[in-house]
Amino acid sequence: MKGYPEVEISSVSELISEIQIIRRRKQTIFLWFRAQSSADWSLEPSIFRGAEVKAEKYFTAEKLVSQRGLQRFASFFPNIGEREYVEWLTALQHYDVPTRLLDWTESLSVCLHFLRKKKSRRPAVFVLDPIRLNFLSTNSRRLPVNGVLGFSSDLIKARAREAFEDLGENTVSSNAAGPLAFLPRHIDNRMIVQNACFTISGKEMPALDKFIESFPPATRRSARQTLTKFVIPESKVADFMREVDEIAPSYQSMMPDLVGCSREVQLDKVELEAKI
Repeated sequence: MKGYPEVEISSVSELISEIQIIRRRKQTIFLWFRAQSSADWSLEPSIFRGAEVKAEKYFTAEKLVSQRGLQRFASFFPNIGEREYVEWLTALQHYDVPTRLLDWTESLSVCLHFLRKKKSRRPAVFVLDPIRLNFLSTNSRRLPVNGVLGFSSDLIKARAREAFEDLGENTVSSNAAGPLAFLPRHIDNRMIVQNACFTISGKEMPALDKFIESFPPATRRSARQTLTKFVIPESKVADFMREVDEIAPSYQSMMPDLVGCSREVQLDKVELEAKI
């Protein structure tokens, strides 16, 4: 049995109804959303994907990638200080550099937009309670009263710094067992329009879903309320995606730059060819 609910849905309206039920049950405005092209994929940050063993070489590679990214991105983000590692990680993540971050959004329509990027036989939409995740990951230590962490939190800063520097074992970040959810500083137009938010993993238990599944049965009830996975079965994907196309924002609105414009033109080409 999984450590969190997994529910099959067949339409966008059914997904919305399920989310409304979660909101009423939790009585919270803080729900985050993430879409993945395959329901079989774990909620693992891109820098750790493909690592069959937890070897130190992967964290060495992370530091090299992060430092190289900072070097190459510096001229595009002149207002970010050299040691503002949280901001550098979010910038790298939003431009497809592998990091220890996982993208989430506060907007369901934005989430559904990212299902349009690739064709999928069995996609999934995850709904996360970020506050409950933070309490699970820290056992309530070093959290503000409402459980919301910002980019200036010591916990977030320390974990981001690990991606760039060797901090040793005794760090503030080591006080958190699992991934941490935080609200970022929106340093880029993409982050603004995408209502971007993130989870950040540490060296231990980088995959968010695996972290939740790791809780023993005696404490699993609380963990199960942190994450819900909605799966669209293969037989319903075509109908579901037609609904998504009607309501999801365009590429250009989600990426207000040349990349977004280019993808929108490519999509126009595909649609025109289908009509000829």
